[in-house]
Amino acid sequence: MAQPVVFGRRAVHPAIVVALVGLPFLIALLALSSKHWIPVLDLAMTDFRVRDVGTSHTPLIGLPGRIGSDVNPGSHPGPLSFYLLAPLYRLFGQHSFTLLLGAGLIQFAAAIGFVAVVWRVAGRRVGIAATAAMVILMHSYGPSFLTQPWNPYLPLLSWSLLLVCVWGVLSGHPRLMLVIAVVASLCAQTHVPYVGISLGLALLAAVGLIVNVIREKDIDRRVDAVQWGVWSVIIAALLWVPPVVDQVLHKPGNLRVLTDYFRHPTQKAIGLGGGIKLMLRHFDLFRLLLGARFDVGNLFFGTIFFLIWVATVVAAFQMRHWLLVRLHIVVAWAVVLGMYSLGRIFGQVWYYLSLWAWGIATVAFLAAAWTIWCWLRLYQPKIAVKANRHLTLATFVIAVLATLACTIESSHVKAPEQSIGAPVARLIDPTIKAISLNQAGAQGKRGTYLVTWEDSYFLGSQGYALLDELERRGYHVGTIALRSAQVTPHRVLNPAKAATNIVLAVGHSIDDVAARPGALKITSFDPRTAAQILEYSRLHDQVIKELLAAHKDALVPLVDENLFLLGNDATVAKATATKLHRMSELGLPVAVFFVPITA
Repeated sequence: MAQPVVFGRRAVHPAIVVALVGLPFLIALLALSSKHWIPVLDLAMTDFRVRDVGTSHTPLIGLPGRIGSDVNPGSHPGPLSFYLLAPLYRLFGQHSFTLLLGAGLIQFAAAIGFVAVVWRVAGRRVGIAATAAMVILMHSYGPSFLTQPWNPYLPLLSWSLLLVCVWGVLSGHPRLMLVIAVVASLCAQTHVPYVGISLGLALLAAVGLIVNVIREKDIDRRVDAVQWGVWSVIIAALLWVPPVVDQVLHKPGNLRVLTDYFRHPTQKAIGLGGGIKLMLRHFDLFRLLLGARFDVGNLFFGTIFFLIWVATVVAAFQMRHWLLVRLHIVVAWAVVLGMYSLGRIFGQVWYYLSLWAWGIATVAFLAAAWTIWCWLRLYQPKIAVKANRHLTLATFVIAVLATLACTIESSHVKAPEQSIGAPVARLIDPTIKAISLNQAGAQGKRGTYLVTWEDSYFLGSQGYALLDELERRGYHVGTIALRSAQVTPHRVLNPAKAATNIVLAVGHSIDDVAARPGALKITSFDPRTAAQILEYSRLHDQVIKELLAAHKDALVPLVDENLFLLGNDATVAKATATKLHRMSELGLPVAVFFVPITA
């Protein structure tokens, strides 16, 4: 039975620790459950694949990514995240909210696992410190990140759990090898930046297990460790069967596409120096406390805190505190792997490619704080005795305050890309009504429909959402072969077999689609108020003037043709990019047309 944490004569049961970690998730999910959420773009693609689990089209690989070429597009390695999300999804009738619920539960399980492992390996006092560290990390990422099933976000806390599980194995807890097999597979399959670092940590755990087996004199414990090691290998092998099957069935398979793409990148990587700097930025404790979401930390502060951690590593070795030393070794190995992995980033350095590095920094700070306390007890016992009475309580209070801050933010959490998905929610019912009335060649629910979209503003986000919602409601729909990798091959539809083409148009594309022969406008919606329409027009003109003033005439057409691409162009001035972001927030009018297939 778990031991309570003692504050003087009072005891706090570990259930309170569970509540501290779980409360922000509970409040966030309750807030999200009250919203009608429409998944868009990558989240709609996730919805497709989770819906396919258990069918003849069960996914074998992960979500499409910026991998491969147009001829051989690649995806993230594996489908494990889809498999984990599927049970709740089925249980609650394939409602889109269950994707958020499933993501939140995966993150919550990882957070609790993190605290439980530290508690089990190092004791209750360090377990309380781990609770505070985990809640601070949760607050830093924010409730929106931790309730989204988007593949860069889904493994965030699982990665932190992996770090302490490896430490646990090195410290003589071989059962954690089974957790490592599952968690490392989840991280690596879900988002490709985790592949190398997860494999590297799993390898360290395997080496540690082998060393412990060799050193172990008790035969029963040695056999037990070997058994857990064997079971972890079996479980890991089973979890990687789907990607291997895909590789066997397809030429080239996804694993081959991934290997070729990263062996022969099409752009220059930022290099080891860039990787080191990026890792150091994630050691900025101030940024971690304030919120480590879309921004990396300051290089100066990050370097200072990194050097403080290095000093505590030296202190741990000097004290011969081997439990602490092993934790520092895990962090150091993760830092080395992380620096190399970050150095392999090529193209634009998107914020989500390095979010996992905050987990390394959090464990490093936990280890550093623990080391400082042990040093005080050894070399400054008088100070340690005075602090001992209040240290655990103070740590617990920090955890409570972090939970409070995280919970308050959770109560205001917004659904992912709500501003982009909300217009689709206004369009879907009129579209279904038009189908049921057999307008413009529609044949009710017995018909087959081609869904396409004309959208240069949001990468087709709303088009994927419309396709997803129609399929969710039981309509037989598909789209063109060009989007096979995004929607999965079995959703590709031969236009000749469709009753009509349902076209979603955004912005200036509305007039283009309306001009097609036989096009019938079914419904439209402009999410902007009159004041916001004027604001958009003003920003539109200002952006064009700023681009012309900066001698970027070639980019001007993108203001009307590809707002997303322009907003993420690194050569665009920050002030101009801010205006473009605001334009994206305001949105544009959208409309649905029924267009004859012949058109």
